[in-house]
Amino acid sequence: MENNNIKGITMKNIKQIRILLGKKIREQRKQKKMSIEQLAEESGLHTTHVGDIERGDANVTITSLAKIALALEVEISEFFTFSGYADKKILMRKLNNLIHNKEKVSALNELGWIINELLFRKK
Repeated sequence: MENNNIKGITMKNIKQIRILLGKKIREQRKQKKMSIEQLAEESGLHTTHVGDIERGDANVTITSLAKIALALEVEISEFFTFSGYADKKILMRKLNNLIHNKEKVSALNELGWIINELLFRKK
């Protein structure tokens, strides 16, 4: 199977996007002081599926995202918004470098830094 690469997006990058999305959902759930079970019940999704989404192990549909957003009382865009985090230009440059980096160890370290900046460092 050939490695499809459309404008720097690869299957490996898609997994990382799912992980980031899941972390944003988990962050919102914890801010609301909800358990996974409560979120699952209020969204009408199975508990296992919610856990898979939060870990980045599931391909989440727009419908499921809408249900989760309604249960958390947030806009869907909140799951994709990183305002208040580190400078986006720096992160985008680092992400672009990561996409084209051939050294796996260096790339993984860089990805860890990007994820940390996106999810945990606020201005």
